Amino acid sequence: MSSVEVEDAERHPGEVVYTRVTDARRYVDETQVDCLAVSIGTVPGRMKGESQLDFERLTQIDQALGIPLVIHGGTGLSDEQFGRLIENGVNKMN
Repeated sequence: MSSVEVEDAERHPGEVVYTRVTDARRYVDETQVDCLAVSIGTVPGRMKGESQLDFERLTQIDQALGIPLVIHGGTGLSDEQFGRLIENGVNKMN
């Protein structure tokens, strides 16, 4: 049985849910985590074409939290996208 992570991202089940700043802030406050994985438009697997990442959302999350951020679904991102992720608080990418 194959998993979503090894299939094409276009076969990802359901809608991509984006992290809301208010939810992220509350979660960090309640759990005191050292880093947080956020959703800004990536999904596990290789997407056709270039991923459309919500960098504005990422910037807002980074500014609100002030902790290292994590992105899941880095396959196929461009060097420019990786650079912008790093500039906006991402310290780990899967």
